[in-house]
Amino acid sequence: MSKAYKDFIPHQFNHYAVWLAAFYLGASALKGSVAVITDEVLDRLKQMAEEIDEMNRLVLLCEELKLSVVALRKDLLFGADRALPVPGLAAPARAELRGGQQRWLRRLVARIKVDAGYSAQVGRLLAIVSTVRTQDALRDRPLVKAAARGGRVVLTYNKHGYAGAHVFSRVSGEEHFSLLDFAGGEKYVDRRPFPAAPQVREYFLCYVGDTRTMQDIGQTSAVTKILVQAP
Repeated sequence: MSKAYKDFIPHQFNHYAVWLAAFYLGASALKGSVAVITDEVLDRLKQMAEEIDEMNRLVLLCEELKLSVVALRKDLLFGADRALPVPGLAAPARAELRGGQQRWLRRLVARIKVDAGYSAQVGRLLAIVSTVRTQDALRDRPLVKAAARGGRVVLTYNKHGYAGAHVFSRVSGEEHFSLLDFAGGEKYVDRRPFPAAPQVREYFLCYVGDTRTMQDIGQTSAVTKILVQAP
């Protein structure tokens, strides 16, 4: 990706905090018109804004304490007319918090941009006008695990905030995969009973960005195989 590209998420922490607050307000206004903006999403955005506020309060307190200690050391060792540099206390903690939040935010923005309700006006309201996350959404793929539990195959995958995933499957003797079902959560149970003879079942998943259109988005997962047989 070109380094000349200007990211829609501000780099400076204070600017990021302002952007996040505006994004939350814009998302609240769009609830109902953009399907992926749910109560769960809004609750998470509110929690993130509160985390930013708490971080700023803690940083301010730490800086004040540090300044007090340094001022005391300065007076005792060098006299009141000398100054000592105060090491930055905020950068590492802020970077860690910002990084964790942005990974979730970027996936949310990717989903918003492929939602049926998205438009240029929505992009401007949320201050997410760019192309980078749409490209990233096209590269997203589920990570799938399969296990046999209680006579059924249980699939788990990383939902990553998408609406869910289409489940495709084939069994021993079948040439092609076929659509089995839609998984709305991060766990899907294949309720087809196990056969008496050993059978290989294969699965792959593909994210669904919007339950109104049920269109696949991103790349399909790797094929997961499991051998099953009735007890």
